[in-house]
Amino acid sequence: MTERLQEVMADWGLTAPQPLAETGIARLFTVSDGTTRRVLKLYHGDGMGNEAGGLALLRHWQGSGAAVRVRRACADVVLMDLLKGPTLGDMARAGQDAAACAALAGIAARLHRVPGLAAGLTSLEVWCAPLLAIKVGPDCPESLRRDMERAAALCRALLGSAPSPVALHGDLHHDNVILTRDGPMSFDPKGLMGDAAFELANALRNRKGCGALQRDPEHILRCLDLYARALSVPLPRMAGWAAAKCGLSIAWRAKGVLSGDAEADLLASLLEAAERVRAAQ
Repeated sequence: MTERLQEVMADWGLTAPQPLAETGIARLFTVSDGTTRRVLKLYHGDGMGNEAGGLALLRHWQGSGAAVRVRRACADVVLMDLLKGPTLGDMARAGQDAAACAALAGIAARLHRVPGLAAGLTSLEVWCAPLLAIKVGPDCPESLRRDMERAAALCRALLGSAPSPVALHGDLHHDNVILTRDGPMSFDPKGLMGDAAFELANALRNRKGCGALQRDPEHILRCLDLYARALSVPLPRMAGWAAAKCGLSIAWRAKGVLSGDAEADLLASLLEAAERVRAAQ
């Protein structure tokens, strides 16, 4: 064990650490608090970086029955419940996509019934900045350049006409919800504030192992309708954010200069869905 891990274990009365996972900014362990196995998240640096808003939001959502429970936290460590069970992504990959999408819509609705905003959340304007600032490299396909410009234009329009902000998980998709014995529980929030229609935008693109289904035009429209109804938001805003969020993910991967991306076809499909929804209104 590292010195910091040893210190936390001793101070908080924890034992039996077992490595669970590692991310770019933290290591996760399962530990025992004497009666129950929990998850200890130990950040590499002196703080939580851009995950601080996620912790603030988890605390805001305590008692909702739809988010992992935080037991203890300090500047660089979080102790939370260990969620046991398959994810909604596992459920979708096992052929139960419709049920998984319905469960995801339901948990989003439950989270959004919690009133108020937590302190320390990141605004959607700041979160979306990389999409609006992306530069196009000389080797970028013309179709992708055009679609990224459309996604950025959608993003600007949505931000410019946004309703009153609400607390947002910010990354609410199938693999960030676990089916526990107490029901679906979300985890790993980014901690954003902004348009409620953004909340399930990433669910239209982040479903590993379901690529063909994600790109099916009718499936996209069904999901958009389901999610918009669950969040009580206008369908065109839901469809617009789905395309804009796909563009934002592409911009993040491009790291400032766009050349190509494996989700270029998905972006095109989501933009087409947004146009179909707009034309039908």
